[in-house]
Amino acid sequence: MTCIVGLEHGDKVWLGGDSAAVAAADINISSEPKVFRNGPFIIGFSTSFRMGQVLQYHFRPPNPAKSRIKDLNRFMVTQFIEAVREVFKDKEFEDEDGDGGQFLVGYGDKLFVVDFDFHISRPACGFHAIGGGANPALGALFVSPGRNPSDRVVEALRASAAFCTTVRGPFTVIHT
Repeated sequence: MTCIVGLEHGDKVWLGGDSAAVAAADINISSEPKVFRNGPFIIGFSTSFRMGQVLQYHFRPPNPAKSRIKDLNRFMVTQFIEAVREVFKDKEFEDEDGDGGQFLVGYGDKLFVVDFDFHISRPACGFHAIGGGANPALGALFVSPGRNPSDRVVEALRASAAFCTTVRGPFTVIHT
């Protein structure tokens, strides 16, 4: 379980993640951040550390600036997600039903949510959170418009850690 927070603010996307590594009733603090850069993208993962390692070290995302597709949503739903599915299959991450995991992606000023079935969406409210601690984080983001984006992300993660036993600091925050 975890909490990954994404926030669109101005011309940037901010991602923040906790450091909890949870297995059954055991919790450890990981030294591997759950949010990172990969090419022109920032990514934050929640499903498993293996998925995060595949996305960070094996995935070579296509570059939207070099794509013939000018619509970013279309690019993400076609070229980006197909490249994700290919690397997951190659590294044997998908389950027998072909499902992957859940993660957030930032590019430029746009935040995208990738769900277990590889559906990609954009939150209309400009923010989203995933993982077991998502609900407290979403509430904190909802009540904090107009504040500094880095502070909003950290406060959302702090709220999540306060109300979810599987979310722990330290928190990592990055932006596009």
